[in-house]
Amino acid sequence: MGKYRTETDRENVREPPAKSQRSGKTRGYGEKKLRDNIQHEIFQVLHEDVIPSYKKEIMHQLPSNKQEELEDNINQTSKSIEQWVK
Repeated sequence: MGKYRTETDRENVREPPAKSQRSGKTRGYGEKKLRDNIQHEIFQVLHEDVIPSYKKEIMHQLPSNKQEELEDNINQTSKSIEQWVK
């Protein structure tokens, strides 16, 4: 559950994507910013949901804030998969 004690706690903090998008538009966010925020929210929920199922040693969050980071993460992930398949 991550930083939330119960599922209800998490639901109370998170806005549904449509509401989040509306509030972002009222703040003047552009479409890219809105998409990025919703994408971040989706990945954060996924990460928090899988934490209890796996050992901490094999869980990694890979920042992809820049194109170079994204490319490095893709290369690192590809190498890990290749090693795992061998």
